[in-house]
Amino acid sequence: MRGFVVVARREIVENRMALVAAFIAGMGPIAVPFVRNLHGTDATEVRSLCAFFAAVILAAGFSIVLGFQTLSQGISNRQIGFLFARPLSSPVIWAGKLTGVASVALAASMLAALPAFLVNGGSLPLPLLPSGWSLLPFIAASLLLIPLSYASSIPLRSRSPLIGADFLVFGLAALAVALAGGPLVRAHATVALRWGWIGLAVIVWLGFLAAGYGAVAKGRTDIRAAHRALSPVLWLVTAFGVLGFAAYTRYVLSAGPEDLTDRWFEATPKGSWLITGGRARHRFDYQPAFAYDENRRVFRRLPEVSVDTRVAFSHDGKTLLWLEGAQPPYELVALTLDFQTPTSGLRRTRIFSSSR
Repeated sequence: MRGFVVVARREIVENRMALVAAFIAGMGPIAVPFVRNLHGTDATEVRSLCAFFAAVILAAGFSIVLGFQTLSQGISNRQIGFLFARPLSSPVIWAGKLTGVASVALAASMLAALPAFLVNGGSLPLPLLPSGWSLLPFIAASLLLIPLSYASSIPLRSRSPLIGADFLVFGLAALAVALAGGPLVRAHATVALRWGWIGLAVIVWLGFLAAGYGAVAKGRTDIRAAHRALSPVLWLVTAFGVLGFAAYTRYVLSAGPEDLTDRWFEATPKGSWLITGGRARHRFDYQPAFAYDENRRVFRRLPEVSVDTRVAFSHDGKTLLWLEGAQPPYELVALTLDFQTPTSGLRRTRIFSSSR
């Protein structure tokens, strides 16, 4: 623990001028109301808003800049060997350095908000921002950028050909995520998609954290060795995250009629088919719709059909019609409700309408 504290304190001392700059920057929000000739409540609101953005920008900026410089610069110029020559382990050096950077970024953001906080009488009201917004969550999110910035700096400083493979892996991962999340976008399941992205982001962030530690533990004073230690961990964790995201979207989209809650129905005038839909259980805001045969207990999923979609049946009750599209002109789509017909399926009629 003592070694950890020593490394963190050394990092803070080396970047102490950032704290002075942050405090000076915090004087800006105090001057803004005077420049704009504002008084009373208006001045308090303007000071609070300016202090809010100054604190968040400084927290994010120092997290990125100092995260980029710490460790990777020492590995690149071999100055980190000074710490390895002491009785300090790799985890202590890695954790101490990142904690020092986080402390500087956090202190800088607090110092930027402190003058406005004191002038406002010990508060930072933010009535101009959406309800529930506060400073601390944004600062905490900014500190999460430190492992990302640090791990990203290793390949850039190494100038190794391996960086091409890094870009290829992340490019393929982004493409896979886009393809996996596309059906949720088309189904307007924005909440389900958002939670999937959050889960993926958490996994990838943990991968950057673990890869950054591996770069210090195995690379030590060799920047290219650090890159070789970092990349496989990032690739593996990213692949795991993408596969997890794909499995999650498949689970959300696998909802059947038995998973529906708050159902709505529309029956065919003839035959045993009906249209049903609703919110899917344990799948956030995903609301699928199905054509369901009550006699045979079979169903077909209906893309682009919701409770607001106007549907119509043919006279014999074997064909379902609806208009598809997010905005006009809407295209008429026909679905043959017969599983025994080999050509049964969706047919786009090429008939368009300007309204539903």
